[in-house]
Amino acid sequence: LAWVSSQGLRVWWGEGARTGSFVPVFDHNGQGYQLFAVATYGRMEVYFQWYQYKPPFDAEEKRRELRDKLNAVEGINFPPDAITRRPSFPLKLFENEQQGEQILAVFDWFIAEVRRV
Repeated sequence: LAWVSSQGLRVWWGEGARTGSFVPVFDHNGQGYQLFAVATYGRMEVYFQWYQYKPPFDAEEKRRELRDKLNAVEGINFPPDAITRRPSFPLKLFENEQQGEQILAVFDWFIAEVRRV
């Protein structure tokens, strides 16, 4: 949440009956880019499923590049077909400061790429 706040993102809070979550949203050129979901069941879902409808991540090549950047983080290993789904990884990865910083750096890159559109 500290990173979300530092980026000036808005937060959508889930309303699940059993599971809680929050989704940081980057607003750009009239579109909201839902970055990921952080869920109370201990996982972070990456929203490739929704990225494919908004530039620049509507290009398959761009989603593959994002997947490759995330896969470079130890503990993340998304398969090729993940770029059309909502794969997840354990929040436990953030316990390692270096891994947490790497993950957030990928989303810094994501935001920078969207700003170019």
